[in-house]
Amino acid sequence: MKTMDKGLATLERVIFYLGIACISVSVILSFVEVVTRYLFDFSTTWIAEVSKYVVVYMVFLLAGPITKGGGHVRFSFLFDRMGKSAQWVMRLVEIIVGLVVALALTWYSLELVQASKIMGGKTESRLFYAWWTYTALPFGMGLLVLYYAEQLVRHSSTPKEIK
Repeated sequence: MKTMDKGLATLERVIFYLGIACISVSVILSFVEVVTRYLFDFSTTWIAEVSKYVVVYMVFLLAGPITKGGGHVRFSFLFDRMGKSAQWVMRLVEIIVGLVVALALTWYSLELVQASKIMGGKTESRLFYAWWTYTALPFGMGLLVLYYAEQLVRHSSTPKEIK
């Protein structure tokens, strides 16, 4: 369990640094686009597009760590009024449903990336292949599967009376 904790802590740090890098790149690119558009009357199609997709990557990257930290959507109104055993069971159901959904999204998004790669579609600017942008979904959902699996292992080893 300690090895898993150290590995996931390292992965989480890397993901948060990547998230910071993504938002920084997006802000810098947006700033450059505004400056070039309004001061030099020059605009590019790719800067806005890259900026948008970098934010999308950031969102999918951070889905796992945010879910682990309890920052995801949760129905706490009913949950808080339950007994400890019922809360334990509801949390288990939440983890299992999240894991199944993340697995399904990973599977279908991999199919989307493959189909897009075969079709050779391009993005709005016609400079990038669409499948490059679609890879954010299976990558992010794969990380979410990892985090839900970790929560399942951790929750299953916790007695019902404690949680």
